[in-house]
Amino acid sequence: MDNKIRTDVCIIGGGIVGSFLASELAEKGLEVAVIEVPLNSVPVNIVSNGIKIDQSVNNYGLGGNESTWSQLTSFLNKDEWSFYKKKFNLRMSYSEFEELAKKVQPYGFCDFKFLVQRPKIDPNSMVKLKKFVKRKSGYKYSHLLKNRKNIKIYYSKILNINEGNKTITIKTSKEKCKIYFDFLCLCSGGIGNYHLVKRFLPGFLIQNKRHKINLHVKDFIGIYSFKNKSLSMKLGWKRANGVDYYFGIYKKPSEKDDFFSEDLYQFIPIRWYENVGFVRIKNVFWHKSLLETFNFLKEKIQSQGLVILFGANSTLFIKSLISSIPSILLHFLIKIFRIDPTYNKFLLLYHASISSNIEYDELKNSVKINSTNPIIYKNTINKNLEELNVKCVKSFKNIDLQDSNHFCSSTYENIAYPKKNRLDGQIDLNGFFFAAGTSSLPFASNTNPTFLSLCLAKKTVERICSDINKKKV
Repeated sequence: MDNKIRTDVCIIGGGIVGSFLASELAEKGLEVAVIEVPLNSVPVNIVSNGIKIDQSVNNYGLGGNESTWSQLTSFLNKDEWSFYKKKFNLRMSYSEFEELAKKVQPYGFCDFKFLVQRPKIDPNSMVKLKKFVKRKSGYKYSHLLKNRKNIKIYYSKILNINEGNKTITIKTSKEKCKIYFDFLCLCSGGIGNYHLVKRFLPGFLIQNKRHKINLHVKDFIGIYSFKNKSLSMKLGWKRANGVDYYFGIYKKPSEKDDFFSEDLYQFIPIRWYENVGFVRIKNVFWHKSLLETFNFLKEKIQSQGLVILFGANSTLFIKSLISSIPSILLHFLIKIFRIDPTYNKFLLLYHASISSNIEYDELKNSVKINSTNPIIYKNTINKNLEELNVKCVKSFKNIDLQDSNHFCSSTYENIAYPKKNRLDGQIDLNGFFFAAGTSSLPFASNTNPTFLSLCLAKKTVERICSDINKKKV
């Protein structure tokens, strides 16, 4: 006989968003059950056509990718939000959006006022700067789940979700359990949430139609120099308020033709002796001590085995390490002799958003993402930058845009009947089932979606608590 468990809210996925949601709901006095994948297991295989997706960069287990994405923060500016609000008929005002951000800020993010500050280039310019803040150490979301009496964690496989009687059947290493819940929240990321709905709640999806997903992709384009000295002084890494930050360049939405290019240009300052391989290596370890790096690799190998060494990102890392040896030697010589080399050029990391198709293969239990490689015209990029007096010094031969794990809108785009524009994550007609995280974002944008996902997850918390209070009345 199955072991029966009763809880107020069941959350599938104990990553950043799942841990946040569980903690917030537990603070309200609710009983919460968190279902996480068993150790050393991958819940669903990802197959990609077009854009390369390296699954080895994803961490599974409590906290998820907290060691990576909790460090980097950005925020949508008012002109961007106005564009998205109009395009998707969103009901949330920017001031309400800001209030949610202020409530989420204590979860390891820098001061909100500092985050939204940015220098003005020219009041009439279409070019704007966006601030990205990177903390020295990540926030441990997994700690939010520890030693909480009203949070129970189950490392298990999901066998079935019954929409009618609101139960979920799981299998732990010891037994089968049936969990009875009032609310279910899917917090397994953009691909994981789609997989769960498609496999266990297919009636929620739009039928006989290709399902969509939006991806945030990026790659290095070339090396650039600035004629505009005032702009070059504003770019590059800086330090203030105990955090490091930089500004990316984007063009604000055009009011005339109702168009917004989500492309963002991030300029990484490089010294005269730094080659591309050295810059790649430097970016990986920029904020990590040797101990942090060792622990990070140790966690990766423990959770995924030696397969991590053979992923696309690992191959790129090894090639970069070999090619950067001359730069590394010069770097240490300059440190020893205390020479202060100047930054005279910038490496351009180009960010873009693309839309792809997503489908679930039941036989292979895999999710397939089909996308054509986006056509990136270097001449167009260079022409746009010439308007800012930014000149291309060296253009790289290959542009191989990749997506790490920013998979957005996979439930928002494909669910059949929720009131999507409320942004509370609801995926069913009656309001018992929710999807939180990147899957419920309407767009990918050029902004790291972690902070944005938690802002909307806060909206999910408020919605659940409001429904519970209504029932009590």
